[in-house]
Amino acid sequence: MKTRDFLVTRFSIDCATRPGPINNATLDDYTAAESHESIKVLPVAKHKRSKDGPAILPMLPDLQEFMDIYVNKIRPQFALTDDNHLFVTTEGIGFREGTVGRRITNFCEKAGLRLEDRLAAVDMRKLVSTATKEKATPEEAKLVRRVMAHSEKTAERVYVRTNLTKVGAQAVKVIARVTSPSAEETDKEDKDEKLKMESVNLSAVQTSPLNPSGEKTDEDKVEKPKMQSVNPSAVPTSP
Repeated sequence: MKTRDFLVTRFSIDCATRPGPINNATLDDYTAAESHESIKVLPVAKHKRSKDGPAILPMLPDLQEFMDIYVNKIRPQFALTDDNHLFVTTEGIGFREGTVGRRITNFCEKAGLRLEDRLAAVDMRKLVSTATKEKATPEEAKLVRRVMAHSEKTAERVYVRTNLTKVGAQAVKVIARVTSPSAEETDKEDKDEKLKMESVNLSAVQTSPLNPSGEKTDEDKVEKPKMQSVNPSAVPTSP
């Protein structure tokens, strides 16, 4: 199903998640998803680092609309009545463990999306990790690491577990910002503005504090009398 493959690829791009949470997400998980600032966050209990808590799959508003169509219109045409997997195969059952990632790779290949020779879920995770490290603040990076289910120190795990819905909603916004082409333009504008300010400050230092314009004042323009040299032989000696 092209729609299903598009949706699992969107989750991989938007959340930089491992394929596991997408593979293991259930219809009940989707129904139980909560929203924060118009972003619905889907918690998935079963995943590689489940000891750190559930995986969280945030959905931007446009992805929510696509997912509602899939859940209400498309999935019922294929899913078996006793299968609770959110994403199902054409046979109506959930994907076998470790196979949903192939759907992501195949969809990217057909869509012409690639890094070098391919674009897989692991490539998207590396891309987001690099962009976050270079452009996000430390607090933003902490949110993104939680959504990506990267290893964290105990203190960090305690911090982000307080409100997974809020964390997911904030993290997906950070990912969207740091991976946007406009982010590089913003960085360039900031650097240009910084150089401009440094140039202004240097100019201010080079001018007189009493005369910031650096132009000659009327007093400067008045020609001052020059000291004439005195010939020692012309000086009268004492009688």
